[in-house]
Amino acid sequence: MSFEMTEEMRIKIKTLLIKHEGFRNHLYKDSRDKWTIGIGHNIDDLGLKDKFINEVFYDDIDDHVKFLSSFEWFHALDENRQCALIDLAYNVGDKNFENFVEMIKALESKNMDKASQEILDSKISKERAQDLAEILLTGNL
Repeated sequence: MSFEMTEEMRIKIKTLLIKHEGFRNHLYKDSRDKWTIGIGHNIDDLGLKDKFINEVFYDDIDDHVKFLSSFEWFHALDENRQCALIDLAYNVGDKNFENFVEMIKALESKNMDKASQEILDSKISKERAQDLAEILLTGNL
């Protein structure tokens, strides 16, 4: 036999659980020493659903695209090079991306050789740096 909650019941149970579990947007250890997030979601035992992971991922990507779109030169790049820079911003964060001053100058002047070299000279993982530098150089993903 199946059971379907009404929207009113969903709101009631959410309110009750927030009262008892709290609402946290960072990981924390619950009273049983289990890693938990949100409204008492036990990550240790339940993990995260693919739907949730994908939703958070695309939300993060949208944030990085918004940041990168603030640079005029970003719009002139082909899609593959944009993907490489989104990957870089995702990896290092938007604030640290701004520390790639010489790479940004190279991108402004459309100097892909210099931009690629700046990535290779950075402190990101060697494999990622090589991959992203190659994409910037060739435009091939």
